[in-house]
Amino acid sequence: LLVAKGVVPDIDAAFDRYLGNGRPAYVDKFRIAASEAIAMINALTAEGARVQGHDPEALREAARIFKDRIGRDLFLFQKRYDALEGADALIIMTEWNAFREPDFYLIKETLKHPAIFDGRNLYDPKRMKKIGIDYFSIGRPCA
Repeated sequence: LLVAKGVVPDIDAAFDRYLGNGRPAYVDKFRIAASEAIAMINALTAEGARVQGHDPEALREAARIFKDRIGRDLFLFQKRYDALEGADALIIMTEWNAFREPDFYLIKETLKHPAIFDGRNLYDPKRMKKIGIDYFSIGRPCA
């Protein structure tokens, strides 16, 4: 779970930079997800975004990897909903069970703009539309 805070001058450039990195050579699903999240964090912060993140399994590892950036352009949170405070959008980069059935109404109310970029296709696009969340399901058509 990543959330971008602050104005990103060119969000398209950040996503192009991330997607342009290609798939890493790892076969282990966890490592792929972790490396994709690292690439996304780097792309967003390179475009001037402040990233707030939460991962129920990998916070310690994220803190180790990004130790020099914590408190500058990256902020990690123990509680998932705390990471949403003041954020512009939510980016899903991992598919832990904890993220499968979140409180969408709390997400909608907490984000400055209720938008989810779902890199794991966890949610039903029609449900997101009904709730009033702008939903971008990466790799599949939206409702």
